[in-house]
Amino acid sequence: MMNGTILMESEYVKRTGFSARFLQGYAGDEFTGKLLAEMVLSAKIEGLNAEKGLERLGWDGKAYMDSLRSYVMHTPPLIEALRNLGAIADYAVTIHGIKKSSYAISAEGIGHMAERLEHAAIAGKFDFIEKTNRWFIAAAEEFIMELTALLDSMEKQRQKHRKTAPDPAALEEIFDTAKNDDISAMDSVMKTLEEYCYQYEADLLPWIREQIEKGEFGEITEWITPHEMVLFVEA
Repeated sequence: MMNGTILMESEYVKRTGFSARFLQGYAGDEFTGKLLAEMVLSAKIEGLNAEKGLERLGWDGKAYMDSLRSYVMHTPPLIEALRNLGAIADYAVTIHGIKKSSYAISAEGIGHMAERLEHAAIAGKFDFIEKTNRWFIAAAEEFIMELTALLDSMEKQRQKHRKTAPDPAALEEIFDTAKNDDISAMDSVMKTLEEYCYQYEADLLPWIREQIEKGEFGEITEWITPHEMVLFVEA
């Protein structure tokens, strides 16, 4: 049996088959990927289609974060190279690189602008490049600044709010408050639990929250019964 896992068995679990997923949990990189995916989706940076980027990488938030970090590291030198307009062929190669890496992370705003500039370079439209290049550089630099801030925030939050599993004592409180139909007390305990992300059974608290909103307190008491809850402490 997996160490550090909370196991709950009840008639509800047996009916739904939810326990197998609970035992499996989200360990190591799988947990990290899930947490980071949720964080990047909530950031909503303009011009970044995070949902599409995550989908391309199998919804692995850690892999996507690594891609974003690589973009932030390697794109600024290419942007800097655009400041000095030289041979249009060289410009086309540089802007193509920015377009390709931008689309790779689903940075569709910057990718689309870079694509227009690439087409202009191929067509020899130097006047369009001269008019647009400075504006593009400013937009790209602002996007990278926002992306850098997001990556810093993701890393800090990942470290700060990670816990192995929900506190069993708090789950007992949820049981007691659900049994007594004490919505206010239940909500207070839930808010404390929801301040953290958990390595094992990340879907448990959202499920409890859903039952609270639906008023299905009986389902909660079936799920969380103190005499059926076993805490396995890591050896």
